[in-house]
Amino acid sequence: VYKNFGNAVREALGRDVTLVETDHFLIWTDWHPRNRPRLAQWGEAMYTALSRQFELDPSEQVFLAKCPIFCFRNKARFLKFARKFDGQDVKSSIGYTRSIERNGHVHVALYRRGSTEADFDRFAGTLVHEGTHAFVHRLYSTRLIPNWINEGLADAVAEQVLGDSCPNAENAALLARQYVRYDWPIEGLLHSVGPIEIHQYALAHSVVAYLQSQGAKQFAEFIRSLKEGNSVSFALAAVYDGMTLAHLEARWRASVRAAQQQGTQGGLPWKS
Repeated sequence: VYKNFGNAVREALGRDVTLVETDHFLIWTDWHPRNRPRLAQWGEAMYTALSRQFELDPSEQVFLAKCPIFCFRNKARFLKFARKFDGQDVKSSIGYTRSIERNGHVHVALYRRGSTEADFDRFAGTLVHEGTHAFVHRLYSTRLIPNWINEGLADAVAEQVLGDSCPNAENAALLARQYVRYDWPIEGLLHSVGPIEIHQYALAHSVVAYLQSQGAKQFAEFIRSLKEGNSVSFALAAVYDGMTLAHLEARWRASVRAAQQQGTQGGLPWKS
């Protein structure tokens, strides 16, 4: 079925859109052949990292079959794909994940801006970020989870997979220090369910990374509880020994202060 989807995209957008198939992904791309192996490498590295995070066998299929990813080399094709196949206007985006709760379908679309190594690094960050959304959508159930957790986890996984070529941990640590220094509240973020602003992604990353730092098993159970339909408050209390949202904010602030005193990015487990 998904290969038929890809073939329909080829017919609509151009026969130069070529399939790169990996163990877990069907990647359709108009990239130059010499650059296509990077797409497979980034996708599978992301899948391995998430499987490790949630203690799954990497050979296990989280997706219905293999996840379709559409990678374009220019914005015009990306916009045409989004309009024709998803009915979306994404002029302000460089990538998105289409997640349908009722049937579990998910696919990813994104484009690369430029051809420098820095452009490839930025694209890789978007690919891993959006691919993480796709993985999490299928993990345990197809129920959607609060957006701040989803975005924070996606940023954290991009950092883990891409390392020094990804600035997410540095951005998260910098913003967290500002929130703690000026005592800016994060209660609104923690209570939110729907979409968050782009400038909040780094903050969400910092809070999610704090939860991850408390143990991989606990974090996996926290996500499982959310995917069962429980609220953030319920899942926190059940998994983290009665932790409330107020406790989470206080402990996160304490971890940021401690990290600053130690000169580290504490609470951000992907940076050594």
